This record gives sequence, structure tokens and C-alpha cells, in this order.
Amino acid sequence: MRRQFQEAVKTEEKRYRTQRDEISKLPKVEQRDALKKLKQDRAHNIALLAEQFKNTMDDHLDQQNVSVLANFCCVSA
Repeated sequence: MRRQFQEAVKTEEKRYRTQRDEISKLPKVEQRDALKKLKQDRAHNIALLAEQFKNTMDDHLDQQNVSVLANFCCVSA
């Protein structure tokens, strides 16, 4: 799961760099606003990825806890 998250972040960073390079070809007046929006989008997307990763990890840990409790109940009975 961690590896998938890291790969998704790498993909997002590559997308950001590609778009940043495209923006650098725009006139200077337009670059500032475009870069600002691009940075906001990147921060938002990375935050979403981090939230998804956290939720996935929480779900995984909850499933492990339920499994351990189920095994404990069956063994002690």
C-alpha cells in the first residue's frame, strides 16, 4: 500500500513538472497565475492521496484488529 502511495505521488510530481514546463512557455504575465493554480492543484491532489492512504491504512489495521480479536475469542472459548 505504501508503495502504491509513493508511486501515485511520483506520478503527480511528474505531471506537475510537465505542466510547469508547459507554463514556462506562456507569456510572463500569464505564468504567475497559471503557476499559482498549478501549485494549488498539486497540493490538493497530494492531500487527497494522503487522505486516501491514511483511510486505507486505518481500514487495514481495523481488519487486522478484528481478525486478531476473532482468533482470540475462538482460542479462549
